[in-house]
Amino acid sequence: MTQANPVAPTPFGRLVGRRDGDLNVFRGVRYAQPPVGPRRFSKPEPLPRSDETLDAGADGPTPPQLPSRLEIAMGPSAGNPGEDCLSLTIWTPADLGTEKVPVLVWFHGGAFMSGAGSLPWYAGAALARAGRIVVVSVNSRLGALGYLRLSGVSDGNLGLHDQRASLRWVQQCIDGFGGDPANVCIAGQSAGAFAVLALAVMAEGRSLFRRAILQSGPFGLEPEPLARAEERGRIFADALDVRPDAESMRRVPVDALLTSARTVAQRFSRGPGDSTPPFVPCLDGDLLLAPLLASTAAGAASWCEMIVGYTREECSVFSAIDPAFKAMTREQLHAVLGAEFGAKADALMAEYTALRGYRNAGALHADAASDRRFIAPALALARHQAQAGRAAFVYQFNWPSPTTDFGACHCIELPFLFGDRVAWAQAPMFRGASDADYHHIGGAMRGYWTHFVRAGDPNAGGLLAWPRYVEPDRQTITLDRYIAPMSDPAGRCWRTLLAQN
Repeated sequence: MTQANPVAPTPFGRLVGRRDGDLNVFRGVRYAQPPVGPRRFSKPEPLPRSDETLDAGADGPTPPQLPSRLEIAMGPSAGNPGEDCLSLTIWTPADLGTEKVPVLVWFHGGAFMSGAGSLPWYAGAALARAGRIVVVSVNSRLGALGYLRLSGVSDGNLGLHDQRASLRWVQQCIDGFGGDPANVCIAGQSAGAFAVLALAVMAEGRSLFRRAILQSGPFGLEPEPLARAEERGRIFADALDVRPDAESMRRVPVDALLTSARTVAQRFSRGPGDSTPPFVPCLDGDLLLAPLLASTAAGAASWCEMIVGYTREECSVFSAIDPAFKAMTREQLHAVLGAEFGAKADALMAEYTALRGYRNAGALHADAASDRRFIAPALALARHQAQAGRAAFVYQFNWPSPTTDFGACHCIELPFLFGDRVAWAQAPMFRGASDADYHHIGGAMRGYWTHFVRAGDPNAGGLLAWPRYVEPDRQTITLDRYIAPMSDPAGRCWRTLLAQN
């Protein structure tokens, strides 16, 4: 007997999805008007109300982008790029009836310039099934289309505006899919985690969600000062060889926007291994008023329960991207560290060398960059939350790639969390993963994550106890073949050298 397609009512139309076993799935769900033509470089505009019936059986376009820098670890991504990309994918249990369940909203990573929530990598089916929750994955603008700041053209942070608009849509519409708008958790990895924290420190955040999961957030790379963002914008317009006005910039072909971003990246590069993207969020005086960790230290996100975590070797994969990394001399390393750490560069090199010993300068820089950009700031965020009396749970992901030298690199936890082995079959970092590791680690992660989504505490369902993060013990759950809580597993020399957050 053929099952009827599921229908979800919203103020913007009746959406007809598809049945996938015990789930209903809705794809290509618009949450704002298409940012094309005169809306290019403009903030997202709400959808008009409608009683039209709309098909939600196919993915919408993915945001325009160049190939990801991390294909070396994650493998190639497939998509159908187009500027009309402001859409959602929604997974919901098919048997809810009138029941309303918690909601998890996912923001993908990709350095603000690649990725899409609609990619198979981020399929929410396993999470929806594991926790009996609604999962929403978001597409938003990337690169220059999402983060260019140029007076008279774009105010910047449009990707963040898109993400906020998606949460407003969730508040308006998710009850039609069986979700509880009063019990929303937002989660993201890498640039997606940066967006999660940016949304958490906004005044509007507490009306849009209750709790947050932040995976491998690059919180050591703060939002850019406005003047520097404007400088990037001017260099970008020069590279395009067009007048820096809205009308001219809206006529530029998308491919030209993408390729000219490389000029900006090269101009602002700090040397071998620099992973800073060409366009990043800026302190625009609207969405972002202050550096993120300064805001959390002042209690701006103290209302929000959090899971915060990182992988043990975050930056190892970035060193593999750039051949100059392995050939880096100690003199080059000193110059790169000096640009990032200032007067602490000499002490940093000495301390890291004494602590571990390194086969080359690039390996030292990869560890120092992991600590500075990801690990130390993540623990600073957890400390801020704990000091404010708010629950924070910290994890360190330790499972190493079996067939590469990436170790526990950036992004390596994602195949376990999302649980779709086929989607990650082409990922070199995941190649050789045993079924036992895949099911054990992935099952535990989905259990912890979905319990947290539901109640603000990952502890339930027979899982190993995950203690709250409290100074000075810094209790952290380590996720690997053996899952265990540890006291301060990331403790190392940066605790004194980089005590600046």
